[in-house]
Amino acid sequence: MKDTLNVKIPYSSYTCSCVSCEAGYKFETDQDGNQVLDINGNGICVVDILAGNPHGGVNCVYYGLDADQRGETTDVEFREGGKLTPLEDSYDEAEQAWRLSTATDSTTIFHWVGWVIGESATFADREFRATFQAKFLSSRADLGNDGLLIYTAKHDQWLKDGIDNVGTYVSADVVTTVPNLTGERKVLLIFDGAPVDVLIKDFVMSVCD
Repeated sequence: MKDTLNVKIPYSSYTCSCVSCEAGYKFETDQDGNQVLDINGNGICVVDILAGNPHGGVNCVYYGLDADQRGETTDVEFREGGKLTPLEDSYDEAEQAWRLSTATDSTTIFHWVGWVIGESATFADREFRATFQAKFLSSRADLGNDGLLIYTAKHDQWLKDGIDNVGTYVSADVVTTVPNLTGERKVLLIFDGAPVDVLIKDFVMSVCD
């Protein structure tokens, strides 16, 4: 396991009347998968954070929070739980980040978003890595049951750093080996037991040989 705190340079974008974007870029889409156009009817090319093998592994499969990055299949299913604002309503255009939030008086125990891994998915015994930035917009208690859940292990140093630095982006780089387990297999961002208001940016998850 490796959790680090660092600074990341924001990605750039450009408008284009072309049929396709340059290598490493993709057309921006809305939450329904429709292409976003500027006032002149041109497409907007944004950096594709899943392009170019960003984690540098071998035979990697990548996932992200954007609608076209969730990789939903019969073996890997993206789900949302608890009282978090649905992702389709939570993208912050100004921050270019997903805003995961609950009502300030929410007492629901479970707040999470992520992937349920089917029995036939080839994750077991492979290297897992997740990189992203998080900015908490309000103070929050660390209840010890939060963080990034990878099957049975929670990785929470990034969450502790974020709670200690409200209003500032902190970065996570979580690396582990996926265990070979039967039963429930999940990869989730979890914010249980208390209200939350956090921005998650540039989320990249990979499973590699």
